[in-house]
Amino acid sequence: MRILLLISCLLAALPGWSAEPAPASIHSFWIWNHVDSFPKRDVLALQPLGIDRLYHHLHELHPDGTWKEIRSFLPEHFEIPHRYSVVRIAPDPKWIDDPKGIAEIPQLPTPPHLRTTRKTPGLQIDFDCPASRLADYAAAITRLRETGKFPSISVTALASWIDAPDFPKLAAVVDEIVPMFYDLEPDTPTAVQSGNFQPMIGADTLRWIEKWKNCPQDWRAGLPNFQRLSIFAQDGSLVGHHPRFSPDSLLDHPLLDRQSPNLGPVTVFDVIHSGTLSNRKIEPGQILVLRRPDDELLRSAVTTSMNSGARGIVWFAHPSSAPTPWRSLPHLCQFQPDMDPLAKPVIQVYLDEAGVILVTNPGPTDIGPRPDGQPWKITLQAAPGSFGRSHSGDFSSLEAIGGSTHRLELAQGIRLGFHSLPAGKQLRSGPRLALTSTVPPWSLDPTP
Repeated sequence: MRILLLISCLLAALPGWSAEPAPASIHSFWIWNHVDSFPKRDVLALQPLGIDRLYHHLHELHPDGTWKEIRSFLPEHFEIPHRYSVVRIAPDPKWIDDPKGIAEIPQLPTPPHLRTTRKTPGLQIDFDCPASRLADYAAAITRLRETGKFPSISVTALASWIDAPDFPKLAAVVDEIVPMFYDLEPDTPTAVQSGNFQPMIGADTLRWIEKWKNCPQDWRAGLPNFQRLSIFAQDGSLVGHHPRFSPDSLLDHPLLDRQSPNLGPVTVFDVIHSGTLSNRKIEPGQILVLRRPDDELLRSAVTTSMNSGARGIVWFAHPSSAPTPWRSLPHLCQFQPDMDPLAKPVIQVYLDEAGVILVTNPGPTDIGPRPDGQPWKITLQAAPGSFGRSHSGDFSSLEAIGGSTHRLELAQGIRLGFHSLPAGKQLRSGPRLALTSTVPPWSLDPTP
């Protein structure tokens, strides 16, 4: 058994794919706007889950007509059966005909990591073309095909394109279409002032997915795997979206007042004091709206997509590239058309030689935020002298039982709080928090 385990570990350390990959998964991912090298551990995590398809965002055409190369790299010599280089084009119809627009794609530089691969990647174009110009878009893609540079061409799509008269013309000249089934309705200022906000996905999402059973080309459903924080002014106008934020920090933030005690797909906060939130200035009177996908609706969307003829699911985005991801790879890969219950979450507690308390989730199911917004709490109990002066580390809080956090050596136990723990991740306390040689008796409250 130990020899087999050693062999498995050695195979896992090699780039690319082994001779016996897991059965192909219906799930695939975008790597989006990820600058620098993509972590090798995240690439190697794909094969055991059967993920054999990636869409890698590499170039972007800005509204002013300048091209930007996304300096994003996968490990050299990494091979995956289905790989697409993604080109994002600003949503302006002039780029259909402008020689600096779609026609410029064959001249874009090849990133260094693609020069070592055996297989030329396909091309995916991410362009919100007006439905009235789909025939022209199809003609532009036909001209791309004539260059012979791309073995296959995929396009993202608006969900509503399925009803457009010229949609069949586009479908006829591409190899794959990926409609995006989220953010289907905007927030109007009147609705915002009334406290009505559109969820990221809703019941209407499933109805749009069902329409795609009439798609004449292979298609995959684009579903969301991110959280978004939107900032609105008092008049209901959109100020902007916060590019990077910590969802957990919102729950107890002194500048914010949560309108509802419970968390959901849409959680609204009132700004009650001036200050900064993750380096962005916020002011009293503004409204912050945290949106995240609903897990049950996501599972229904997967089932509806596959029952409507989708070839698979493409998640936006891979957890290591989304600025604020929602779920982990193992968690999402449990979403199957047969809708089996998710595996029960598992927690493990360890000590390292420095007295750090490590709480891990070996997976495959994430421990997400509690509906009431309160933290999960790990309680460890031991005799006085079992804990030392330290800090909470990755945990949101550290409490002493039968003592003070300033004199932890006198405590009879401690409580460590956290709001979420994705599958495959861990939380670490400060050093010398535990002075024992073994893990004290512990419990998690409440039980996930």
